[in-house]
Amino acid sequence: MPDIFLSAPGDSFWNAFLTGNGHMGQALSLHPENGRIALSHITYYSGRDEYPTDDASAPQAFRLAREAALRGDWAAMSAHTDDYLGRKGNYGTSLPVGELLIEQRLPGGWTDYARTLDLTDGVASCTFRHSESLQKQTAFCSHADRVFVLLLEDDAPVSLRIRVEGNHLEASAEKNQLFFHAQALETKHSDGCCGVKLQGLLQADSDGQIAAVDGALQITGAKRVCLMLAMTTDFDQPLTAPVLPDHDYKTLLQRHRDDFSALMNRAAVHLPTDPFSERMIALGRYLMVSGAREDSPLPMSLQGVWNDNVACNIGWTCDMHLDVNTQMNYWLAGTGNLPDCRQPLFRWMEERLIPHGRANARCHYGLPGWAAELVSNAWGWAQPYWHRSLSPCPACGAWEAADYMEHYRFTQDRAFLQEHVLPVLTEAADFFLAYLCEQDGFLVGGPSISPENAYLADGKKHFASMNATFETASIRQLFMDLQEARTALMLSPDERITDALDRLPPHRITPDGLLAEWPHDLPVADPQHRHMSHLIGVFPYGQITPEDTPELAQAARESIRRRLDPYDNWEDTGWARTMLAMYAARLMDGDQLGFHLREMQRILTVPNGLVMHPSTRGASSYAPVWELDGNTGFAAAALEGLLQSHGDELKLLPALPPQWQEGRFTGLKARGNITVDACWQDGRLISVTLSSPAEQTVHLRWQHLIAEFPLIPDVPFTVTPDMMMEVD
Repeated sequence: MPDIFLSAPGDSFWNAFLTGNGHMGQALSLHPENGRIALSHITYYSGRDEYPTDDASAPQAFRLAREAALRGDWAAMSAHTDDYLGRKGNYGTSLPVGELLIEQRLPGGWTDYARTLDLTDGVASCTFRHSESLQKQTAFCSHADRVFVLLLEDDAPVSLRIRVEGNHLEASAEKNQLFFHAQALETKHSDGCCGVKLQGLLQADSDGQIAAVDGALQITGAKRVCLMLAMTTDFDQPLTAPVLPDHDYKTLLQRHRDDFSALMNRAAVHLPTDPFSERMIALGRYLMVSGAREDSPLPMSLQGVWNDNVACNIGWTCDMHLDVNTQMNYWLAGTGNLPDCRQPLFRWMEERLIPHGRANARCHYGLPGWAAELVSNAWGWAQPYWHRSLSPCPACGAWEAADYMEHYRFTQDRAFLQEHVLPVLTEAADFFLAYLCEQDGFLVGGPSISPENAYLADGKKHFASMNATFETASIRQLFMDLQEARTALMLSPDERITDALDRLPPHRITPDGLLAEWPHDLPVADPQHRHMSHLIGVFPYGQITPEDTPELAQAARESIRRRLDPYDNWEDTGWARTMLAMYAARLMDGDQLGFHLREMQRILTVPNGLVMHPSTRGASSYAPVWELDGNTGFAAAALEGLLQSHGDELKLLPALPPQWQEGRFTGLKARGNITVDACWQDGRLISVTLSSPAEQTVHLRWQHLIAEFPLIPDVPFTVTPDMMMEVD
């Protein structure tokens, strides 16, 4: 795997990511004469923690909407739905702090500009020549010491001016330090009067002369400049002054490299015939390590700890969307062997989302338990969105809760199962057991949406429906996960859940051979909508597989084919394309997986490797928006083609794209906390090595060969195809 991520000069977006620490994310300077480093802070949010008081009319409106939906009165259903939508208030968004500007005067211009990012140790650098001199800048953001560091070295003495600028930002300078403070205020999603406060401290050390001039640092005659930057906010604690570590540059760099590479070196994928995909897998893991460490104060939002100042200035905000984006940010944590990175997600859910979810269940539905809707933010907003196109959708919280059981399946952490999985899933199930109602002998939910699609009835567009496939599949998975958790803890099955599972409606195939999105066959408002939420049973849930449900799998394939016809009219985005790649992998179609990964490169990925969201008819924007989930999703989808472990088997190379005829991987994780190494040549498996910290029996499959092997704790076991037997 190449360690260096190269990016050509003149990229229209950020040059290279630096490693984050769960607090900061920066970009390397774009131009040597006027370096601009973006300052961002994951807890730098506008808005505030608000939740409406109990409104007795909302549960009544929900009941009236349900009655109208059950009798097929779409107009009345939509009207009553509007009466229990959420209220926007000071919802807020994530904002960039501003920019750190490093200005130089370089007589004669500059040449030979190059920049690199080492994905293994999270160190970025750029070099260029000016006159007869060479300048090198090295930068990293240390999780170990909570500080951003940049070292500038030049063959000849140079002069620099260092300052910060940004909205609602004030700065001052004294001696060799630059101080700034700011507040996240904006009016698009908040009232402009509330938001998180921030303090920053930058210190410059140099062999040149340093002076504080007009709120900036002026450095002259320097061949070496080292900058250290720390920031703090009052998001979840009183605001305190940032503190810089008492280490020299060499020590800071080594501590950072040791910390960062320890996570990155857990796993690697080598694809010599497809270097782009190899690099994108490494970049996806790099972004997860950079943006979601075990002690991060928040989970990754739509743009993680980075912010291009676009998402926060458009309608959907830079926040947590629970109808695919937040989930996609974390799928890589399992097979990619980064389970620690899920901890901020669970902490945010238990401390913020679920408490607000209890209020949502009570205020909007009059029911027990907790339920979170489609959009959330730093404070755990859980109530219905304020527009019927995105609301109501109480199953989004259930989908997010599926990460709990997935984390246990990959880690086998029984303490986590007992202390977190069981209570979270039980309380979510309490809501849905009370939420379901009887229709035609089945238990169904609703009215709720199928994110974010609509259908036509009586000549008008409607979003909500009873028994949307997305919701039913999510409830089924929640109930199945809870029963699995109880069994693992040697508890008897919950009879309420057993009965409800038997009465949930099955997936349905429409008369024209598609997987049904709704219980009716009314025409879809946008037949080529970017969301295909009704295929959630294919991925991530595994309720639909080619082996166990071949008819449903074929209906899913046909649904995808029809959604893409005509191809140039489909709403293509990074996360939506990733879902197609995920579906292809689970349907064991390597050709289609390879096609979607290539198309993501061709259409949606800019030269520096970032996946961009174009403006679409359903998600407009004044500029392309970087999609963190597009990058992490690409990596997760690629790994799904190499290793699958849902169900009772560990599948090797289940959906190998034709461009991956040879390769190897090390350190990937399978469910059961099994570490897997494998290599293949000419599309044929050569060997696989498995290891586990616990004794267990593994059922292994490669194409039509199967094997069953016992694993001894901490003893690697290597299997070759000649040790496996063929099945029909």
